[in-house]
Amino acid sequence: MQSKTSYFNKTLFFKNITRFWPIWTVYTAIWTFSLPLNFFLQKINLMRYGGTLENLQRDADNLLNTTVPGVLCSAVFGILIAMAVFSYLYNTRATGFMHTLPIRREGLFLTNWLSGYCFLLVPNIVVALLTVAAQAFAGTMNLWNIWMWFLIQSGTALFFYSFAVFCAMFTGHVLALPIFYGILNFLATALSAVFDSLLTFFILGYSHSSLNPLVEWLTPLMQMSENLYYRDVVENGVDLHLFTGFQYVLVYMVVAVLLTVAALLLYRVRHMETAGDVIAIPWAKPLFKYGFAYCTALAGGIFLYAMFQNIFSSTWGPLTVFVLLAGILGCYVAEMFLQKSFKVFRKGWKASGVFALVMLVFMVGLKMDFLGLAAWTPKTSEVENVDLYFSSLAPYDSAGNFMDTSDPERITQIIALHQAIVDNRVELQEKENDRTYNGEYTYYNFSYTLKNGRYESRRYSIPLLTGEKGNDPLFQALLAMVNDPDYLMDAYFPFTDQGAAAIQANLMVYNTERQTTELRTLDAVDTEKLALALRADVEAGRLGKHYADENDPERLANCAYYDLDMTWFYTDEDGVTHTSSSIITPQFTATETMKLLHDLRILDDTHVLHSVGEVYEAEQQETAATVSGEYAR
Repeated sequence: MQSKTSYFNKTLFFKNITRFWPIWTVYTAIWTFSLPLNFFLQKINLMRYGGTLENLQRDADNLLNTTVPGVLCSAVFGILIAMAVFSYLYNTRATGFMHTLPIRREGLFLTNWLSGYCFLLVPNIVVALLTVAAQAFAGTMNLWNIWMWFLIQSGTALFFYSFAVFCAMFTGHVLALPIFYGILNFLATALSAVFDSLLTFFILGYSHSSLNPLVEWLTPLMQMSENLYYRDVVENGVDLHLFTGFQYVLVYMVVAVLLTVAALLLYRVRHMETAGDVIAIPWAKPLFKYGFAYCTALAGGIFLYAMFQNIFSSTWGPLTVFVLLAGILGCYVAEMFLQKSFKVFRKGWKASGVFALVMLVFMVGLKMDFLGLAAWTPKTSEVENVDLYFSSLAPYDSAGNFMDTSDPERITQIIALHQAIVDNRVELQEKENDRTYNGEYTYYNFSYTLKNGRYESRRYSIPLLTGEKGNDPLFQALLAMVNDPDYLMDAYFPFTDQGAAAIQANLMVYNTERQTTELRTLDAVDTEKLALALRADVEAGRLGKHYADENDPERLANCAYYDLDMTWFYTDEDGVTHTSSSIITPQFTATETMKLLHDLRILDDTHVLHSVGEVYEAEQQETAATVSGEYAR
């Protein structure tokens, strides 16, 4: 009588359930202790010791906070289950036996796949039902959160398990499976980070940029972990505590179905005699070899150059040599894995040579900036917001080292400064590589938030074009922006668009009678008067001047040694109150401010402000007297 083949085998299904029971038992125990047992025990404690249900209700309302650790749990158990139910693929005798059974390949695949997913799905159902019972017992029922937890946990489990099964089809070695699975989960982000690091060696000012959206989607663990969260919003005056991110899980569930279909197709054509091979699919072997070599070239080349960079006077040449050497080594190592032998040098030299040539062209392309990254600056219309950090300018107050603006006019000015640096990048790079240069360096960090949601940054620590700040065109352009009254108003008087009010001011003054410093504090009424005087002086150009040289005689005579500390109170658009502060260096040219400080008797004949120059002179005299006394002894 002819045997009947099938697409599902009940005996094999339950055999997997009983054979690999420790996996689904541990998974069930983790969630049972985390959810239903937790609610049950908290309720028992309340019944025994008394108390309110407030904390327990909060746990029920925030149940979905467990979804982020749940994503990690799904990722770990997904690979463990795939290794278990498809373990026969990695043993020649076992795979031969399984494929002699009267079950079609599709039947073997589907039976094993379904039994493995049941290791996750059935415990999720049980835990969800137990959580309903525990919350009903505790009196903190939130069915919607339990339902959403079940959908999210089952969805993430479906994806990571399907992805692990997909990876399992490519290898015939059980130890290679978790390695491939782990690498592929983070490969896109890791390559992006390594490539960014490589670019910093070639491109003046290149810094971190936001991940490409495709890279984020190709890193599912990070994508779901970062986008599954509660957010507090106010709608029509009502505070809402909303959970967001389920759409990401839905997308990955669709991808899981596609991965499962792809895994089935691979299983149908897989050669079972490849058990024990690192790569079991013939057409995937070149992808593995050259992909491994490329990753090794970038990561290994950067590592080697970082170790020895201090002995080189240039960057491109030594780094390129290290990248090529690491890439060639990667080719040979990958071939060793594929051939399961160390004797690959004769056969592999041609492929390694071709790969090295391709990498050389790649490095030349980076040197020539074929991506156009060195010359990149955004258009004003593309920028939502820009932060500019720069070398601190004296006086060192709130306007002296940072700009943050969404104003199109000021964004245009900042982009123009950035463009000037880019236009002079060749000369700046030559000066930076010139070891005989002993002049000053200036620092600029441009951080752009673009309207398309991306983030781009350029960071420059560059020599002065002229060697002196006083006539350096880039530095003078920065100084002009900092001394612009409109910018000073934003820096000194924050959150004016949200109705910020000055509520307190502190100023250290010198008491000439006691010969000591005293802290003078202004109340809200006097502080508001002071704010008006400060504004008048800034608008008139009498306050806020910054200097290229901290030892500029004008700065030493005009700037007070102690700063004015202003405290501001404001309410944001969500109705939440905040306090902020700003530091303003008093300047003696600020006539309105100085007059008001005298009118308020903050300053008088015995309470004075000393200039920076006066304090420096006094310190020098004190030091000289100390030295003279030491010699007299």
